[in-house]
Amino acid sequence: MSRRFVRRSAPLVVGLTWAYASVAHAATLSWDGNGFVPPNGNFNLAANWDPNAVPGNADTAVFRVGSGVLYDVQLGSVTTTIDRLIVGNNDMRLSTNLTFGATLRADNPTTTEAGRGVVVGETASDTAAVLNLSAGTFFNRVVTLNAVAATIGDAAGSNGTINVPGAKLNITGNDAANAELIIGRFGSGTLNVTAGATVDVSSPNGNVVLGHNSGSSGLVTVSDAGSTLSSGPQPVIGGAASATGTLNVTNGGQVDTNGGFIGHVAGSTGSISVDGDGSAWTSPSSVFIGNAGSGSLAVTSGGDVTNASGLIGFQSLSEYMH
Repeated sequence: MSRRFVRRSAPLVVGLTWAYASVAHAATLSWDGNGFVPPNGNFNLAANWDPNAVPGNADTAVFRVGSGVLYDVQLGSVTTTIDRLIVGNNDMRLSTNLTFGATLRADNPTTTEAGRGVVVGETASDTAAVLNLSAGTFFNRVVTLNAVAATIGDAAGSNGTINVPGAKLNITGNDAANAELIIGRFGSGTLNVTAGATVDVSSPNGNVVLGHNSGSSGLVTVSDAGSTLSSGPQPVIGGAASATGTLNVTNGGQVDTNGGFIGHVAGSTGSISVDGDGSAWTSPSSVFIGNAGSGSLAVTSGGDVTNASGLIGFQSLSEYMH
């Protein structure tokens, strides 16, 4: 009798252990800054999260403390790895005091549109979702955000912004069927690359879309010497009917792409402006201006555009403005 009892009890204990582990290692934790106002604090300190635990590599970190007040969240480790980063209504600056900088990795592997590793402006009520990546003021205290795929302005009605002043944003996905960086999925998205910042989406299939679905809008500004935006295959500026995409390259900013569509589908609107000495858009492949929608390209005040070939008003319903 006792032998049979022991054999039956062992799998029951193991089963309970596995169930506990799955709950403990896939949590959603919300930042509250330990109740301080403004809620400044260390990302790697459990007391700053609700519930009180530091997000791990299977967890989702959520910042939604309300808009209107800029606050600092400091990365206390050289590399911090989580599953997902969600930024809602909020004006948060990700920074570090570590001498040689720090990296936050959002390692969720999803490249389809839902469930991505980084989402800024997740819900319709996220009308002022702002994430700032800090370059620091001493030594090389640069913050780097790494993700497989990211969306800014996810839901209809949302308004999301990522500011990258002198910092780094690396999008590493390589899925030919999906755009790895979406700026304006159903809502409005803005990406500002300034003060020598780097945004890299240059995997062989790493793509960028500004204004992805009907009613959405995407705005990207690349400004100042040393600031660069790099993408793999042809980025899309205005990717759906009634969608709008705008790319501004100014004051010495640099954009490197492998082709591009400006006003990609019927009813879409896309525009690119390259303005000022040192400002440049470079592509070794063809650029379609007004592929089927309305596309415009303005090169002014010493700006430079270099590409293998340019096709203007490519389809019968397209429109080109210069």
